[in-house]
Amino acid sequence: MLKKKGAYLFLLTACIGGFLWLFLSQTLIPDGFSVCFFKNLWGIPCPACGTTHGVEALFNGDISTAFGLNPNSFIVAACLVYVPLCSLYDVLRKDDLLYRSFVFFCRIIDKPAVLMAFLIMEALIWGFKLWSFSGA
Repeated sequence: MLKKKGAYLFLLTACIGGFLWLFLSQTLIPDGFSVCFFKNLWGIPCPACGTTHGVEALFNGDISTAFGLNPNSFIVAACLVYVPLCSLYDVLRKDDLLYRSFVFFCRIIDKPAVLMAFLIMEALIWGFKLWSFSGA
């Protein structure tokens, strides 16, 4: 388990990276070009394919499109909103809500049944992406 300082550094860096990725995907990457290393290497979508466009759709209020692109978009978008807001709250209130949230999440995902359910969900998402990609 990461210590408090390491958890904040990890979460804020990931969040900044996520926002930077969204910005770059909207400004520098041409339409129709895949930045997915997995898809470029193997020719099939990865389990996360569509998440970037899904997050963009969510931030534009298009929930059904986001779900169709990749349900993981909801998790990523929630993190992109929650992490900065919690960080700001922690700074203003001299609290550690973000760290406590991180510890809580780690304890939940550490349970074998929860981890297995999450992995099954990811496998189903990937299966659906592969099925959709094949044109079935």
